[in-house]
Amino acid sequence: TPEDRLRIMRDSRIGSYGTIALILSLGLRAAALAALAPGQGVLALIGAAALSRAGMAAALAFLPPARPDGLGRGAGRPTGAAVAVGLLIAALALVPAGGVLPALFACGLVQYALARLALRRLGGQTGDVLGAVQQVGEIAALLALAAT
Repeated sequence: TPEDRLRIMRDSRIGSYGTIALILSLGLRAAALAALAPGQGVLALIGAAALSRAGMAAALAFLPPARPDGLGRGAGRPTGAAVAVGLLIAALALVPAGGVLPALFACGLVQYALARLALRRLGGQTGDVLGAVQQVGEIAALLALAAT
C-alpha cells in the first residue's frame, strides 16, 4: 500500500537496490562524461544540473505532498511562473554545452515518468521522490548531451 511504501522509505539504511542504483548512477554519469568532447564536460554538468533542478521545482509545483509531514511538504509549492523561469534559465545554461533540445526532452521525459509513478504508487511527492527526480533528470540530460 502507499502507506507501507512511505514507511519503508523512512528507513535510512541502504539496501541492495539502493546500492545498485548508486553504482548505476555513477557509472552512467562517468560514461556520459567520457563520451563528451574535450572541454564540454564542465558545461554539460552545469547545464544538466540546472535543468534537473528545474524539474524538481516542477515536481514540487504539480505533485501533492504524499505525507502530512516531511521534507516534501516543507519545501513549499512554487508557482507555475517560477517553474517556467527556472526552465528558461536551465535551457540557457545548456546552450554552451550544445544539444539543448535533446537534453530538455530526455530530462523532461524521465522526470515526468517518475512523477507519474510517485503519484500512482505513493500519492504524491516526498523528499526522496524529489531527490530521485533530480538524479534521473541529470543523468538523462548528460546521456542526451553525450549522444548529440
